Amino acid sequence: MQVIEVVEPEGYLYATLNQRCRDIPKYEFFGPPDLCYLVKQSKGGLLSSSTLAGFFHYIYGVDSSSSASIAAYIKSIIQKQENNSKIKIMKATFCMYDIVMKRDVRVEISIPGGTHVFAVDENLNKLVIGSGEWNYVFMSSLLRSFEPKACPGFRVIQELSSQELFKDFLLVSNSLLPQVRFGELLDKAKQGSNLMIQKITEYLIRKKRIQDCLNFLLPLQEEDPLIVTHVSDVLLSVDKNKEAILLLAEKIREYPYLVPLLLKQAQSFIKSEYYEYAYKLSKICVDLCPESFEAWFQMAEVYFYMKKIKMSLIAMDIAPYYPDAEWVHRVELVNDYDFSIPRHKKTTDVHPYLLVEPTKVDFRKTGEEPVQLMNWVLRGEIPMPFMGDMNREDQDMLRQLMKVNSVKFTSCEKRCYDLLVKIEKEISWDTLFKIKQATFLGESENQQWENPFFKAQQSRCLLSSDLSGQKAGAGQYIKPAKKAQPVSRGGMDDSLLEIQAQAENFSKKQRKQMQQQQNHQIDTIAEEDRSDVEEAERITDMGLGMQPPQRKQKRKNNLEMATVEDKPGAGSYQSQQTGEDQNEEGQEDENPDGNGMMGQSARQGEDEKSESELLNEQTHENDLRKKRLCFKIDKLFTTLFEDLNLLCEWENDEKRRGSNDKSQSGVLWIHRGILAERLNRKRLAERAYRNGIEKGFSLFAWSRLLKIYADTYNPKACLVCMAEILDQAEDDGIQIYLKFPPWIEEVLHSLIASNGIKTIIRLVKEMELEDCKALTDAIENAYALRVEGSDQ
Repeated sequence: MQVIEVVEPEGYLYATLNQRCRDIPKYEFFGPPDLCYLVKQSKGGLLSSSTLAGFFHYIYGVDSSSSASIAAYIKSIIQKQENNSKIKIMKATFCMYDIVMKRDVRVEISIPGGTHVFAVDENLNKLVIGSGEWNYVFMSSLLRSFEPKACPGFRVIQELSSQELFKDFLLVSNSLLPQVRFGELLDKAKQGSNLMIQKITEYLIRKKRIQDCLNFLLPLQEEDPLIVTHVSDVLLSVDKNKEAILLLAEKIREYPYLVPLLLKQAQSFIKSEYYEYAYKLSKICVDLCPESFEAWFQMAEVYFYMKKIKMSLIAMDIAPYYPDAEWVHRVELVNDYDFSIPRHKKTTDVHPYLLVEPTKVDFRKTGEEPVQLMNWVLRGEIPMPFMGDMNREDQDMLRQLMKVNSVKFTSCEKRCYDLLVKIEKEISWDTLFKIKQATFLGESENQQWENPFFKAQQSRCLLSSDLSGQKAGAGQYIKPAKKAQPVSRGGMDDSLLEIQAQAENFSKKQRKQMQQQQNHQIDTIAEEDRSDVEEAERITDMGLGMQPPQRKQKRKNNLEMATVEDKPGAGSYQSQQTGEDQNEEGQEDENPDGNGMMGQSARQGEDEKSESELLNEQTHENDLRKKRLCFKIDKLFTTLFEDLNLLCEWENDEKRRGSNDKSQSGVLWIHRGILAERLNRKRLAERAYRNGIEKGFSLFAWSRLLKIYADTYNPKACLVCMAEILDQAEDDGIQIYLKFPPWIEEVLHSLIASNGIKTIIRLVKEMELEDCKALTDAIENAYALRVEGSDQ
């Protein structure tokens, strides 16, 4: 058994162990993976002395139910590696991060010597482990093994490898639930307050051990009402929507204002297509918990299903986005990683890249050694894949694709972007962009606002770019011109002075407008309070002037104009009207006999024309006032705009070349597949990935094809993808699996649960896949684990 290890030079011995403790305050959620650290001594020769060096590897899935099981794993590693006569292992240390106590628990074996068990805090102080505290360590290690993450020199072995260990795991979980909370959450309204229950439920659902999951959750309902949300997740995963709705409704009667229950009930209604009920519940959740992203995003989803696109965009822009937080282990003193190369075929799972779902684009020619690929994945480097004979046009296209495919989103942004893609696919880009323009302010409209604090508000936007591009021709988008950047004249001080000056001018203008408005209201009210006698005498003196009802109606309109909310342009209108009224009254006094009727009629026509123009301006200003500042989704619109541009360039390129031309590089096709999959064009994504794997093997492309076929319920294609991946792994030297790749196993269990294990066995025989031993072993293991299927 070979283990890929990271080497520490002699001068940096134990540096990783010490740094692991100092980083304890930085760890969030489940912390770093377990670590096995070996101190090896190389035997000296005639002209060289012996040296010490540290070798370590990360490990997921070790049986950590007791210190004895940890010591057994360490001894198995020592026995395998001491077959080499040139090295001798002096000390071995196994480290496990305790989520509850926030400390690093270690099992240390000295040779010669004995076994020591202790804990270390962030200040490198040794602590004694009390009775019952080992259960915290056991559960912490298991929770990490449920979702392994790629890191330098890591191994993944089968967790909960026996039925007895699985029963112990459930017993420990039940005993720890009322005592502690495993992990903290950024959005408590989404997942409740106990992260341990959520992760265990997700793990059992992925394994399709539905009855085991229900047996674990149902006894806990009386202790915590939020357990019902996890039970409903189990029921929804097997399409028992009605049962989930009734179960949640009963608990909501007891706790009508518990937001997680209301959110889960709204999700159940969405899945059952009862959108009106989902809308009412989502609105209640937003009112009760406005700081929850989950509540706002669910409101946006409901609006989308109800065809209210404008409200959906507004909800996405209001939603508070949370930053993602993951543990980061900084090995600051280690400058280089030395990976062992497999020397013998068919040994073990020596290539750990297979055990974590691929996230990096890889591509290699047929027969190419996978060692370089493994280094790309483990070291986190940006790979330089094989380009092939690419012309300049294809190289430019690949650079653009790699740029848009490397855009980083938080989990909240990614979910909103996926919803935006659904909206675009439903109503087209042109309609979506028109709705966005009618809902949110653009830069050209922002200049009409006299708010002096607009610049400060605008700086809060994630990306304030105005997508002014329109469709042109068949499948082409015109990119917006780059906006000129303002020249800084004095740094931040000048900007603050400018804003302060604008604020003072704005305040003076507002005070002047309010004073004019009050004077105009007083004059108008005084005129309205005149007696009928005085009004009749004044009309007689005017000589057949405007009738009293017309005069009152005009003044009533003027009063309504004067009492609207203050806005840009309203003040000038009020002062103009006041001046006209004063001039008109003065001219009436100067012409007591009826000689001024023609002039008065002309003035009345001009007044009506002026009023219509001003009313149009006011309507436009009211439309602007209804619009909102766009703080968050500008970035999403910009990304979607660039993605659609590249999609159109791809389509135009195929029109020039012909749809049957597949001469382009495999890497280019894989990046096109990523783009199409992100835009929810699954047919295009499938075609691109298949064109890519025709040029050579790509684990990433095969994994995405497997995901696409699983989402479209195509069991035959899924089994073919699994067989191709496992056959290539066998060619790379993997035959004995300490743990079957969990991302492949999850799809296999899902196929068994939806089609039945007898159907899957029949399909394997029908397609002659029995020669893929790894696949047949996985099916037999699923049968032994009692994965629930439709024929059981």
